[in-house]
Amino acid sequence: METYGPGEISGCLGIVPPVGAAEIGNIPGVCPCAAEPEEGIEGIEPEYLVHGGLFAWGGNPDGDSAYWSTVGEPDEWRSVIFRRHPVPRGPALTRYDCGIVEFLVRTFQGRLAYNPFSGTDLWRNESPAFVRG
Repeated sequence: METYGPGEISGCLGIVPPVGAAEIGNIPGVCPCAAEPEEGIEGIEPEYLVHGGLFAWGGNPDGDSAYWSTVGEPDEWRSVIFRRHPVPRGPALTRYDCGIVEFLVRTFQGRLAYNPFSGTDLWRNESPAFVRG
């Protein structure tokens, strides 16, 4: 965020800035969130799903949401994607063992097990464009 700021990637993934706890609920479009274990998890509750364990960093028009898993120190936070329209038999929530930049690079290059988003605009996108918001 310090380098690029908030914005949008290829017109389909909005990147939102982190805000302080006092600002959550007071800024339009920024609210606290917690994932429910039944959203594609089926009876298990990983540490990153506990209340307050997810911190939003983005979303898209397809209804997908992107989060940090706030387990550990901030440099260790990993990306978690809520996919509104999961792949057949796939989970709605998936945690990726990488931060935002590596997650996006893997998405652009198609180096994940499957497209993490419901739409295909970023999957194997050879020339993604970032526009500051």
